[in-house]
Amino acid sequence: MLADHYSEDGETLWRVRANGPATILAEPRQTAGPLRLRANRYWQYRQRSPAGPALAVTAGRRTGWAGSG
Repeated sequence: MLADHYSEDGETLWRVRANGPATILAEPRQTAGPLRLRANRYWQYRQRSPAGPALAVTAGRRTGWAGSG
């Protein structure tokens, strides 16, 4: 998985990467918890929950970088 933040200001750039095995969660009982967490964080998902599977990643090795200290 990779998460990053882009900005015209190079001082505020950052990224983080986590490597690890992933599992596809396809059953409604498996996806209910992750979808609830997403809806709690993003209002758009409270109005319309996404359909389809979710990924569960067990993060192992992590690396990161930031434009400033």
